[in-house]
Amino acid sequence: MPPGETGACLRVLDPFDRQNIVHVLRQLGATADNVPFSTEALATTLTDQLAGESQEVYSARVKANEKALRVLAKSKLRGLCFGQGVGLKWVLPPDQI
Repeated sequence: MPPGETGACLRVLDPFDRQNIVHVLRQLGATADNVPFSTEALATTLTDQLAGESQEVYSARVKANEKALRVLAKSKLRGLCFGQGVGLKWVLPPDQI
């Protein structure tokens, strides 16, 4: 596998990779001039419902991803969000638009 593809494959395996989150925020239009997205909205976007998966199981996976985003907001995803807890909002910083 060429070196450039290794990083891309790892980002697919890690939905919380910073570059992946930047890409998703850009697709959502979460710019500094726009309305930021809630952690719940971002987690829902990052979580595909699997074929045959019940709504309860899917909702639990979304909640788990919300929790992961809140934790990662304090480390590798710092600068892509503001606020804290349930009030955490996600937006691209001006230099990433």
